[in-house]
This record gives sequence, structure tokens and C-alpha cells, in this order.
Amino acid sequence: MTTHEKLAPIIRTAVFAAAVLFFAAAGAVHAGDPVLLEKGAVIAAVIDEEDFDGLAATTSSGTTYFIWTPPSVDYEQLAAFQRKYAKKPVILKGDVYKDDRGLYIAVDILPE
Repeated sequence: MTTHEKLAPIIRTAVFAAAVLFFAAAGAVHAGDPVLLEKGAVIAAVIDEEDFDGLAATTSSGTTYFIWTPPSVDYEQLAAFQRKYAKKPVILKGDVYKDDRGLYIAVDILPE
């Protein structure tokens, strides 16, 4: 048996393992990308108290949604909304997304 014949199975196994790792890593890069679950959702929830994770609301069933707002909503508007509605019920309308950190609702405007 030549050296080439002895090494061929080892090289094939190494190439296969490298390919598997490459595709697994490529999939992992996109694993955290948000996935659209529902367009035009309407969610009744209570605005959570201020924390460092951002604006969030929790439904009566205990599901928490982080709230994404458009760039036109600045920090002062978000802070004022959270102060006004903390621990109060609101209706949120928008698209619901999910990623490896949780659920999000992207709203066009904040409720008044």
C-alpha cells in the first residue's frame, strides 16, 4: 500500500470535517438574525418598568416583547413614554420578530 493510499482516507475525513464545521459556522452566524413571526400583530400588554435592556412590555400570559421603534422616536420620547405608561396596559400594533434573545414588536408609533 502506497503512502497516498494510506493517507487518502485520512484526508477525505479531514476535508469532510472541515466542510461540516464551515457550514455549521456559517449557519451560526445567521442564527441570531430576527425572524418575522407575524405581520400586523395587535398585542395587549403592560409596559415594564425601566431597565437597561430597553423598552419592553409583558402580556397577561407572561410573554415579554421588546419594543422596536422607528428612528424618528428619540431617546427623550422613549423615556417619557416609559415614565408615563410603566405598569400600565397598552395596545401595541406592529410586526412581531423572534431571535435568540427573545420576542420583539416593531411599531410605527407608540400608543398615546
